[in-house]
Amino acid sequence: MDSAQHYAKEVNCNMTQLVEVLETANDTIFKVVFKKQANVDAAAKRLDSVSLNDLKNPAKKSAIAEEIAFGERSTMICKIVDLQTILGRSLVIDFSATSDSKFR
Repeated sequence: MDSAQHYAKEVNCNMTQLVEVLETANDTIFKVVFKKQANVDAAAKRLDSVSLNDLKNPAKKSAIAEEIAFGERSTMICKIVDLQTILGRSLVIDFSATSDSKFR
């Protein structure tokens, strides 16, 4: 059975190291956690959802500010279909996607 929940280690890496890890992934299903690029629309949407109680809590306020400044965290459980190491691009099947097309 394939699962992204069974792993030997968790790795924090930069983009160059990520390409090296992906080159060895082959048919393995894996989980990637990254931050989406911050943009004005996402920031406005996030600010609309903030309550006064969120702003009174220093930890929540800090998390909201970080999300707006650096982008929200996103998780993908996927499998590599095609990897172009020279351009740093990859085509994956995103098993956690809710859309009809699961190719990313």
